[in-house]
Amino acid sequence: MLKSAQDLYRIFSCLTENPLRIRHVLLKLASRMHETALLVISKGSISRIKELLSLAATTVRQKLYVRVEHEELDALVPQVYLESSLLCPNLDVRVMLADRIPEHQGFIGEDRPGKMIIPEKKYKEVVLGGTFDRIHNGHKTLLSKAVLLGSQTLFCGVTDVEMIKKKTLWELISPVEDRINDVKEFVNDVSEGLSCDLFPLDDPFGKSITVPSIEAIVVSEETRKGGEAVNSRRRDNKLSTLIVEQIDLLKDEDLVLSEVKVSSSTRRREALGTLLQPPFRAPIQGRPYVIGFTGGIASGKSNIAKYLKSLTDFQVIDCDKLAHDTYTPGSKLCLRIGEAFEGVLDTTGAVDRKKLGAIVFSNPEHRLKLNNIVWPALMEIIEEKIDQCEKEFFVVEAAALIEAGWHKRMNELWTVIVSREEALRRICARDGVPEKDAEARLNAQIDNKKRVDASNVVFCSQWAYEETRAQVMRAVEAIMRAAELMEEDSGYVWDSNRFLALREELLQEKNEDKALEILTRLLSIDEETVDPLAWMDAKDLIVLLLQTITADKLLSQHQIFILNAVNQCSPSVVELLAAFFLQNNSSQKLISSGSLAVAIAFARRINEEECYEKIAVLLGPILHVSEVSQELLHQLASSKKSQHRFRIYEVVVSACRIKNLHPEMKPFFDYIMKDIATDDILSQLAIMDLLSSIAICGPQMCQLLTETGASTAVYNLLSSSKDSPDGGFLYPGCIKYFGHLCRVFPSQLSVYPKFLDALVDLISHFDRLDPSLRLIAFDTLGNVGHSGEAKVELEKIKGDIKMRQILAHFGVACVTGPVDLRARHLDALATLFGEPATKQNENISRRYFGWLGEPFPKLLFDVLQKPFDNMRLATLAALNSVLGYEFGKSTMFTIGGFTDWLVKNTTETQWETAQAKEKIVKNLLASDSMLIDGTLRDKLTAYFTPIKNDPQVGMASL
Repeated sequence: MLKSAQDLYRIFSCLTENPLRIRHVLLKLASRMHETALLVISKGSISRIKELLSLAATTVRQKLYVRVEHEELDALVPQVYLESSLLCPNLDVRVMLADRIPEHQGFIGEDRPGKMIIPEKKYKEVVLGGTFDRIHNGHKTLLSKAVLLGSQTLFCGVTDVEMIKKKTLWELISPVEDRINDVKEFVNDVSEGLSCDLFPLDDPFGKSITVPSIEAIVVSEETRKGGEAVNSRRRDNKLSTLIVEQIDLLKDEDLVLSEVKVSSSTRRREALGTLLQPPFRAPIQGRPYVIGFTGGIASGKSNIAKYLKSLTDFQVIDCDKLAHDTYTPGSKLCLRIGEAFEGVLDTTGAVDRKKLGAIVFSNPEHRLKLNNIVWPALMEIIEEKIDQCEKEFFVVEAAALIEAGWHKRMNELWTVIVSREEALRRICARDGVPEKDAEARLNAQIDNKKRVDASNVVFCSQWAYEETRAQVMRAVEAIMRAAELMEEDSGYVWDSNRFLALREELLQEKNEDKALEILTRLLSIDEETVDPLAWMDAKDLIVLLLQTITADKLLSQHQIFILNAVNQCSPSVVELLAAFFLQNNSSQKLISSGSLAVAIAFARRINEEECYEKIAVLLGPILHVSEVSQELLHQLASSKKSQHRFRIYEVVVSACRIKNLHPEMKPFFDYIMKDIATDDILSQLAIMDLLSSIAICGPQMCQLLTETGASTAVYNLLSSSKDSPDGGFLYPGCIKYFGHLCRVFPSQLSVYPKFLDALVDLISHFDRLDPSLRLIAFDTLGNVGHSGEAKVELEKIKGDIKMRQILAHFGVACVTGPVDLRARHLDALATLFGEPATKQNENISRRYFGWLGEPFPKLLFDVLQKPFDNMRLATLAALNSVLGYEFGKSTMFTIGGFTDWLVKNTTETQWETAQAKEKIVKNLLASDSMLIDGTLRDKLTAYFTPIKNDPQVGMASL
């Protein structure tokens, strides 16, 4: 019998239950239950709220709408949500806040819809904020309060990036985009006529301290201090203070997290040990169900593996031990390692692990090189052990399982995590090492967020052992129940077993004829007969078959076969074929005498969602061929749908990116010009983005845009869009376009003066801009000022006083505001000074850098002491650009501590930032600057000397 929804989820996800049996069970359930129902609470039924909600728990499967037809709606909303949390916690309960009847399949109780009494709105605009992860009844109460208060606009900030990292199990929090969509969907579902302005929160305030018209802020008891802080900041900004409207959170005790509120962290804790996403692969008859199991250092992985090993139906392999065993003297693996890393084999032919560890730990490229040797060898051994396994479940325990890319080869991936603070405490206590060494070990691994995002099931050993054990038992029981319920017949003609059997058939006679025979069979398959979870096996097999035949032979000897495949196969297979020819640089071969029909066939599939992107890149290099261009132009002439036209335009962009300019392209621009002149705002936005992509492709493309009238059309839009109702959509696109155009052609700055005026206006008021527009403003400044010629042109047009002001704003923007915005502004700064230094551009660049502000260089260096990886990465990129100039070296070298930081090769623990700093050092060593004396040059050279470290930390073994 099914004990939870997890059983259904796992079975339906695997799609291994007999469809007829599923249909029978679901029809039986449906005869007694409604998917969605409506409960009307009138004056006469208020006393029966608990009874009615209990009834809903047994007769509704998913969503329950509640209409409170009583003058005390405001007071009853929290009560309904509180009782729902207790009596029907598995239902999505939604109290209606507008007098309308939502779609439903049945009623709960005897009352039928009458007239709702909606309280009078107290304010026009209200604001609130929160994480809103796994929206629960506490969130719904908070949002409902805001909806009942505001008549025009609901501003809602949803926490993002650094704001969520202190929350319990933050790694399980959904992406901010998903949470914003969840809030918007809920508010729109229960209300009417209220505009939602939702935005990511990178700091505690967001728009609450910048929008003058907001009148009230909705808070809970625990966030009241935050509301008071908002008012303090508003007073600093000379804005009116907000009225603080407080609600009480619902109570729901959680003994593990020691919380007494309905909370998202409680929901995240309840998700531990359950299936968070469908399995990667369907079960294969006669083969164990393979579970990858991973976790970071000190996460409790070994204890869980020991428990799984004690279960009768589980076999567990420790890849750490397996890796150590493969280092036996004289083995093939040892010989390969010895060939790759000179001097690491001892006299017996065994690997000297300390020597090898020192080499790979000090150099990420060496570590990757070793991994590429060790991981495939280990995977071969693991596959052998899986084939030999006689138990139902096979667990592959490996610390670097995700890094090795093995998880997608398993049926599922299970991961155990603990917070960074707990991991540090455990490492220091267990190994007796200082915290600095413990941090180095943690930094050498991927973070918990990446592990969680890749996993099907997650555990957390943060709390008592009994809690961790309960999580694991939950996962084990669910997977064993699902296994018992699965039927032998999957209901699909083509499953993983058949594809694997064909793979074995190919490997036994690996030749062109056999590959062509199997490929013919595969390409004639009806997609409806394929198990969705077996498509990965199918695609792997198709790629192997194509590689066996080779692209050249397919096009020279089997054109009819490929032509039929492109014409008749599903879009997913056509995408695979296009990707294969792209990987083999076969675009030009498509226009040979025998293969042109194949190119035309690809062109005729351009309007299909799954494959158009790959086809566009494939056809770009051959757009000059008249047959190809005529086919696409014919489609443009006959198509009524803008989506179809824009997919064809992607071929034009692909051609521009490889500088494939030719007369045949002009007719395509005639159609583009028609689309930019339309009244369809979405079409205009798409065209703006397309033209920006073309403008950055080089001088020839910019010249083409000018000749076709595209630049003039965009300029007219820029002039008209600023004050038009829809201008907020088009205006940023126009700015971006001219930023790309003027980067390539600085002389165009004087041709289109309104663009520069608009850019200066945006930058002058950057602190009032929406984040997306602020990013475009400074990105554009980085583009238009990239070259020395452009900097001179800007100063000539605007004068040095105005440019001083603009650069001062740039300097302030780079060191103030949300972390993500500052990082992007620093990227723009790297672009601004990214042109290689010359005698001609040294002086003008010096002035620009000085205008950023006297404290700016020191502030730039200070950022490198902060713990934000994305900020440090962007700062390193900016430094690399600035240090290319003599003024940059002389300025930064005089900052106290800078050269010490520069020559120290242990400051960057993350791979990306370490690579960025190495690039700086290499560029300085390649410089002939007199500012780099012999002593400094020696220290920079020593930067690349391997450091001594714990060899066990750096081993590539799993």
